[in-house]
Amino acid sequence: MKKHKLLVVILTICVCSVLFFLKMSGYSFSKEGALKYSVPYDGDIVYEQNFSNHTLVILKGKQETYAKLIKSKWNVLFQVTNVSVLGPLYPDETNLRTWSAHLNSNKRYDTILAIEVSDPRFRKVIITNEKIDNEKSTDVEEIKENSNIFIELNIVNGYAGTFQELDSKDAGGFVFRAIDDTGSIKYLGR
Repeated sequence: MKKHKLLVVILTICVCSVLFFLKMSGYSFSKEGALKYSVPYDGDIVYEQNFSNHTLVILKGKQETYAKLIKSKWNVLFQVTNVSVLGPLYPDETNLRTWSAHLNSNKRYDTILAIEVSDPRFRKVIITNEKIDNEKSTDVEEIKENSNIFIELNIVNGYAGTFQELDSKDAGGFVFRAIDDTGSIKYLGR
């Protein structure tokens, strides 16, 4: 009987310790729990895109909009691994964008790219990384030719975003453009 009680106590301590260390390292058993324990946590989910073992979520808060990357391990544990605030390029601009990259264990960059557009006529976003001089191209073929990265995203309720695993040479210098319902391309900034 004493061995049974001792075994129960040891198992209880082990389970509590594992749960404590999971919570302290930011892991949760659900995506919602991972978001809840990440900082900052305020706002509503306005955009969500699933990838193989990652999920990009855009949250619209009271004062700011955030893009968060949730990584899943074994589809059981979830952890927010990247957070970035969407912001304007210029103070009077209404389109908000962000990108953030961090080195992963494969020596590549886990990169999140997200945008909130204010013009309801915009239907798609093009994200590239070409070097631009004074003239900003609006020709899709020219843009593709001059870019290592060409990402085209559909805008859903004013938001678009993606997760990409990129080489170091490609993880930066992103250019955001929008395509409206007539097919015209507008430069939105870096």
